[in-house]
Amino acid sequence: ITPIAVIKGDKGGYKLIAGHRRTEAGRRLGIKVKAHVIESDHVEHEMRLQLQENIQRQDFSMVELGEGLLRWKEQYEATHIVNTRGRSKKAEDAERMISERFSLFASRELGVHEAYVTKCLRLVNGIGESERTRIKSIETKVERDLAERLAFSRLKKKQRAEKLMRLAQVRKDEREKAGQEQAEVLGRIDHGD
Repeated sequence: ITPIAVIKGDKGGYKLIAGHRRTEAGRRLGIKVKAHVIESDHVEHEMRLQLQENIQRQDFSMVELGEGLLRWKEQYEATHIVNTRGRSKKAEDAERMISERFSLFASRELGVHEAYVTKCLRLVNGIGESERTRIKSIETKVERDLAERLAFSRLKKKQRAEKLMRLAQVRKDEREKAGQEQAEVLGRIDHGD
């Protein structure tokens, strides 16, 4: 059995990071499971380990992965992107790139396709907490997958509609501006009356 991963806890004990199901199975069978103590108490490192462990599960849903990725991304940004006041434009651009390319970084760390990471993040960012809770509560993988596909489809339609509304507003603003400019030009013309 692969050893579980633990870190030293705040109160002297150990905190289980990866291997929850192995620990439970060992407890039920009366088998001791070996533990690997991770020296780092770095939160981002813990999150990556938990996601790497959970992604191996067959029934790990897009919503669960997306929520884990979102927490990891927030911690990653807090850890890697520091206050940029007084720093060069080049340093600010590099930090912005780190944040924007988290999906590529996460996909490489977890061994999954970047498009899947992006899709999971988009889904979790785009649907509400109640929808996420509803999807996670569905017991069968087939039904949960269907619910996630439907939620993602609704999300894409909503985002397309919002994009079209923004585009329509931009075009309306452009027409109004052109009409104002035309009125100004006509107002300046001396008709010779």
